[in-house]
Amino acid sequence: IEMDEGRHQIEIKVYKQKMKHLLCEHQNTITELKAESFVSTEVLQNEQEQLENELHKGMRAIMVETQQLDNENLFKELEMKYNCVAIEIESKSEYEDKMKMQQQKLDNMRKKKTSEREDQWNWYIAGLIEDHNRLFKKTDEILSLIQQDIDNIRLFKVFFATIVIVTHYFDSS
Repeated sequence: IEMDEGRHQIEIKVYKQKMKHLLCEHQNTITELKAESFVSTEVLQNEQEQLENELHKGMRAIMVETQQLDNENLFKELEMKYNCVAIEIESKSEYEDKMKMQQQKLDNMRKKKTSEREDQWNWYIAGLIEDHNRLFKKTDEILSLIQQDIDNIRLFKVFFATIVIVTHYFDSS
């Protein structure tokens, strides 16, 4: 943009110099025409009109050229702004994509940890259930043995009671 502005300034200076040059030429022509008094006024007037037309054409051409340069500068400026916005949008899109990927990674890590913990708890609970079942089975076995012992003790009591009665009966007879 600075180069374009510098070029634009140079073109304006060139334009001013051309204008001065054209004005000088115009002045010189008028002076020559006055000096040459033997030339007819109609010829002088036609030449002056022609010079003025050329001057106006030159001025219009310079103005058109200046307008074109201004349009080019405006186009370049808009193009630069567009590029900046496009880069910003692209960067934002990349950032959002990275954020989504990070969020997905975090979600996957969380799910993995949760799954690992669930597996650990399931193994732990399965172990506890197995231990409890083993303990209940042993308890049932012990209770069964205790019941057998109680039954045996009752039998022995009955047996001893019978022996005592029989012994007592034989001793008394």
